[in-house]
Amino acid sequence: MFVTRGNSEFEVILRPVDGEWEGKIVEYALSRVLPIVHLCHNWTSCDAALAGVRRRWQRLFPEDSDADLPDFQEAVSADVSPG
Repeated sequence: MFVTRGNSEFEVILRPVDGEWEGKIVEYALSRVLPIVHLCHNWTSCDAALAGVRRRWQRLFPEDSDADLPDFQEAVSADVSPG
């Protein structure tokens, strides 16, 4: 899933890896040669990974209200069901 904020595009990924759930937030900006990894962490469940990604997003964009948060459920790998 990609989310645009200002001049940057953020890739948000939630996927199962080796029995855990990996969550990533990577920022791509035209003004930078390399992307910035804001989050790369593993959790024991999809729900915990979703909560972790939401927390990091809120730290990156503290001015956003809960209503402005992207639907991170869309970032969950399409070939598995959350849970």
